[in-house]
Amino acid sequence: MFRRLSLALAIAAALAPMAAYPLGLGEIHPKSYLNQAFSADIDLLSVDPEELDTVKVELASADVFDRAGIPRPFFLSKLNFTPLATADGKAVIRVSSDELIREPFVNF
Repeated sequence: MFRRLSLALAIAAALAPMAAYPLGLGEIHPKSYLNQAFSADIDLLSVDPEELDTVKVELASADVFDRAGIPRPFFLSKLNFTPLATADGKAVIRVSSDELIREPFVNF
């Protein structure tokens, strides 16, 4: 019985998806102004630039916003999140939009 349980647990562990880990985020550095396409860099504190190819960043779903009790304006769906290394070698998330953002404050 113990062997079967151990085997079942080992198989389940092997088939489970890999864990997702949160990122350490630092300061945000805006590069755009009101009525411009949005552009900002957010410092990544826990990622080396060599590890950026393993980083996946996306906006939380509407369900997650609802569970947190935070409104999710539609324009947030137009933001792009790209992990990259800056010219000085820092790891950042580049947040950008192709369209103008007319909101005076952006919370995400």
